[in-house]
Amino acid sequence: MVTLTDRVDPRSVYLAGVGLTVASHIGFAVSADGFWSAGAARALAGVGWAGTYMTGLKLLADRVEPGLMSRAVAGHAASIGIAGALSSCLQAC
Repeated sequence: MVTLTDRVDPRSVYLAGVGLTVASHIGFAVSADGFWSAGAARALAGVGWAGTYMTGLKLLADRVEPGLMSRAVAGHAASIGIAGALSSCLQAC
């Protein structure tokens, strides 16, 4: 989805990805009652994740000073990993 940012504002793509991810997790919690509904919710989460991960890196590259880039990328990657782990933990509980 990062190639979409050549034509659309990266912030819009990122926020749409966040929205899809949130909607998919809520949909999973509220309405997943079998294989297909759970699979659809997880597929939507994957699309949302695709809209946030690389797009977030592009936003960082466009806006962060070169001296702070390694910290920003590490923070972004860590936050994605922590959020995914927390999400999995909360869904399992």
